[in-house]
Parts: sequence; structure tokens; C-alpha cells
Amino acid sequence: MRILIADDDAIPRRLLHATLVRAGHDVVVACDGAEAWQVLHSADAPKLAILDWLMPGMPGVEICRKIRQRDHAPYLYLILLTSKDQKEDLIAGLAAGADDYLIKPFDPHELHVRLRAGQRILDLQAALLASLEELAQAHQREVEIGARIQQLLLLGQLPCDVAGARVAALTIPS
Repeated sequence: MRILIADDDAIPRRLLHATLVRAGHDVVVACDGAEAWQVLHSADAPKLAILDWLMPGMPGVEICRKIRQRDHAPYLYLILLTSKDQKEDLIAGLAAGADDYLIKPFDPHELHVRLRAGQRILDLQAALLASLEELAQAHQREVEIGARIQQLLLLGQLPCDVAGARVAALTIPS
């Protein structure tokens, strides 16, 4: 999985990077909030981001808030990784749009479990979008078939080549 990590502190950033690479992830690194915001707006932006709360340029919690305000953008799974360990901070982070919240220093096993949960949600989102597209295509086919039947009936001809439908009509001139 492709993951963005954004942290202005080099030591936790390197530790997180090494942990994710060892687990087989493709990691994109940002050193501040402004750089993370640019990465998340690129055409090939990662679908999952791990953001530090306190960063220059733009705090991670503000990135979460702005991401959730975007319309018609692909879903991003956002994890705040921070030293803020108060219940109020967790509530504020999740209220801002973070999907998950981890406290520094992180436990690698806990991080992996949370990443798997994030991947499941992203997979479900992709399946939902694919189903919606299939539904839209089926609806369009039904509209086209209905229009064709109406046109043939108005011309006084029975449609005989409509797959999956039998049509009977009686036309009485007024």
C-alpha cells in the first residue's frame, strides 16, 4: 500500500518510514504540513496518510479538516500520529476528520493492525464506487431500452428484438 507520512521531527519520521518499508509499504515522506498538503493534491496521491498533529506549514489536524471539506475527491484514510495524549485531543482529532488516532511513541504491531483496518475501509470504498458505477450503467441501459420501446410503439411497430422483454400492444386510433 502507498502511504504518506508527514512529520517535521526527523527521528519519529525515520522510525515510521523504516517500520512501514519493512512491512512492504511504498512510503512517501513529507517534512511539514504544506508539503503533505501538496502530496495529497497530486494526481497519484496515496490513499492513506499518517500525519503528525503539530507541524509547520499546516498542522495535521487542519489537513484532516480540509481533506474532509473537499467535494467529489477520492476517499483518503487519515491517521493522526501525535504526542497529544489527552481524551480531548483524541476527540478533537477525530472530529476534524481523522479516521484513527495513534499516540507517540507508536507500537509497530498496533500500527500494522490499524493500517490493515484502513486498507479494509479503502477496499470497501473502492468496491462501493465500482457497484455505483455498475448501477449507473444498468440504469442508463434501462432508459435506452425504454426510449426504444416508446419510439417503436409510437411508430406503430412492435419491438421484437428487445432482449429480456416481451412486448404486446394494441393501438386504437382516436
